[in-house]
Amino acid sequence: MSTRLVSRYMLALTALAVVVAVAVGCASSPDQYKLAKYVAPPPGSPSAEIYSLGGVLRPSPKGLLGTVVTIDETVTPSFSKVVRVAPGLHRVAINCLFTGPSWGGSLLESFIQHVVATGTIVADSKYYVRCDIIDAKPRAWLSTSSDGADLPPGFKSMCAQSCDGFP
Repeated sequence: MSTRLVSRYMLALTALAVVVAVAVGCASSPDQYKLAKYVAPPPGSPSAEIYSLGGVLRPSPKGLLGTVVTIDETVTPSFSKVVRVAPGLHRVAINCLFTGPSWGGSLLESFIQHVVATGTIVADSKYYVRCDIIDAKPRAWLSTSSDGADLPPGFKSMCAQSCDGFP
């Protein structure tokens, strides 16, 4: 076997080993790093509903997608349209995907803004994930109105990622 063929073979084998190591490593993270799954209140018990914005197959009019990611550091079902929440004080983490055309960028330019809203959820209420561009800046928040009113009374919001604007 020529030296050149052995080099290519070793390079291919090394690349395969790296791919397998990364795939196995990503698939098996230690339990200490995994968040618990969110458990909604039982049917019939007092609760409120949080509605996501847009969807994978039906994006909102501005091409934005907003979802509830965690409630009290427990992971909600991916891409769920409605999450039921028991009344009380909660930390609701939301992600808003801003696609390039929504802010004047190219189709390939997108980013996610991550916001945590903390406040008291009231039984029999509806809350809405809101994602918008206001004064040329992305903004993600939780609202009590589907038309985009501000944070519910008593809620505080903290931006945790992509807070300063577009890339």
